[in-house]
Amino acid sequence: MPRAVRAPDDRRMTTPMDTTPDALHALHHLEHVADVGESEKTPWILLGEVGFWCAFAVLSITAIVLLAVRVATL
Repeated sequence: MPRAVRAPDDRRMTTPMDTTPDALHALHHLEHVADVGESEKTPWILLGEVGFWCAFAVLSITAIVLLAVRVATL
């Protein structure tokens, strides 16, 4: 039976202890942002959502108008 060979990029799922405080700090920061409910990205997310729905409405109305013109000219 052939022996299994480990790939060179196969690393263990552990992290060094010196990076743990940074990860914990980031986690606490994200928890705080979730508790407060706002971040600096909130206005951009809202703007993107409004833009999406406006584009959807314009495209829907354009499609309905084009369909009505097509039916009226038959």
